[in-house]
Parts: sequence; structure tokens; C-alpha cells
Amino acid sequence: MIHYKERKDRIHIITLDAVIAEDICERLGHYAGLESVRVIKPAAGKSMKVTAEHILHSAKETLASKIIIFDVRNQTRPMLQRAFSDIVRFNRQDLNRYCYSLLIGDGPVNLAEYGNSIHLFQNYLADLRVDFNPAVYFCSLFLRYSYEETQLALYNDNKLPTKIPSRHLKYFTEEDLTIKKLSQYFRASEVHKSERMKKRKSRLEKLRKLYEKILAEEFGDDKDELVKAMTKEGCSLPGESLRIHLYPFHFEEWIQELMKKEEEE
Repeated sequence: MIHYKERKDRIHIITLDAVIAEDICERLGHYAGLESVRVIKPAAGKSMKVTAEHILHSAKETLASKIIIFDVRNQTRPMLQRAFSDIVRFNRQDLNRYCYSLLIGDGPVNLAEYGNSIHLFQNYLADLRVDFNPAVYFCSLFLRYSYEETQLALYNDNKLPTKIPSRHLKYFTEEDLTIKKLSQYFRASEVHKSERMKKRKSRLEKLRKLYEKILAEEFGDDKDELVKAMTKEGCSLPGESLRIHLYPFHFEEWIQELMKKEEEE
């Protein structure tokens, strides 16, 4: 069995979404201790959008990376399934030893249909663990769309939504708020570099309070358990080793920890 031990300080982001790729790059690029790490976004030619084929053709490039971040949202996963399968197959013998996979998703596809029960995450996480052998799983509340919104995307050439889920608009004063603008705000991209981390921390506290409101409204009695997903340890479920973490809480810390863990092997 061939192992790829000589991996570089590189992180591969596997996604079709330029907004989430930008958010990850900026968060990691301005985090102390990760300055020397190269973050690689999916690439295409000039004036071209990244396609599943572009990612598939570059799958073997991940063999030189220490961390691979997969966008496993319910809409993107089918489009990237072939590329995901190849990347995991190429790296499987080294996962959790010489490299690590980290997932960003939106939760079970039938979550709202069955009353937003936290227990629906158990089978969902088990499937992800088998398919990706991940070190960490993050869920983004702002990437969870209703069935109607998902169907609309399918009819629109399966384009990824650009606006936040409609049910969350009530928490904001701006109408038609986009994911891009929201992401930029919470990572304080408009703030000067010297003040950015301080401002980002204060805005993260705003996000924490907002998440608590959303969890209370959408998950009811399960809210107290899911609040733990904003801690470094995450939210655990009975009989499942993979935990729920809410993006972007402690995201950079987890990346840094996995990079150091690999160096200690």
C-alpha cells in the first residue's frame, strides 16, 4: 500500500461555490500561525466558472495536501460525487494519519420535514463518516434552504443560491441579503488588517446570539444540545463518533490543530 507521507503545508478546498471558498481562504489567511499555509481553491481558465470536471481532473493534486475541505451540502454533493469519490479513494490510506478531511455541510436533507429533530443527524453523520472518514464536520445554518428553495435551484440549472434562506430574512434589516455580503460582514473583511481580528471576535459574538435565536426557533427542545456545537468540542450524539460543529465557530482553531497533529505524527 502506497502512502503519501511527504505532504506540504497545503489545504485543498473542494467546492463549486466561490463564496464559501473565499470565506475559508480569508479566514485562514489572517489567522495567526497559518500564515505560511497555502490554501488552494478550485481553479479554471480566465472568465470561466469552476465545474465538476475541473475538480475531477485535479483530484490527484490533493495527494500533496495535509488537509482537504469538502463542501458536502445536499445540493453540491451530487454534482461533485465522482470527484469526491476519487479524492477520497486517492487519499483514504492516509486519512487521519498523514492528512485529514474536514466537511462543511447543511445537515440532513429531510430535517425540516421531520420536525428538525437532532436525532436525524445520527444517520447523516454516520453516512458522512463512512464516505469521507472525516476528522471534523461543520454545519452552516445559512446554507440550509427549504425544499421549495432547493427545487427552485434545480429548475434554475441547479445554480447555487446567492441569497440567504428566506426564513432568516426576519433577523436582518436588509432585504435580499446575499451569502457573500453576510460572510464578508462576519469575517470583517472591510476592516483594516490591524483591527480585523478584534472586530471579527466581536461580530462572532453577534453571530452566536443570532444562532441561539435560530436554534431555539427551529429546534425547540434540542436547542440546548445544539448550542454545544458552537464550542470547540462540538455537539455529540449517542453512538456516533463524528460531532456537529457550527461554522465558523472554532473553524480556524480546528484547522491549526489538524496541521500541527500531522506534524507530530
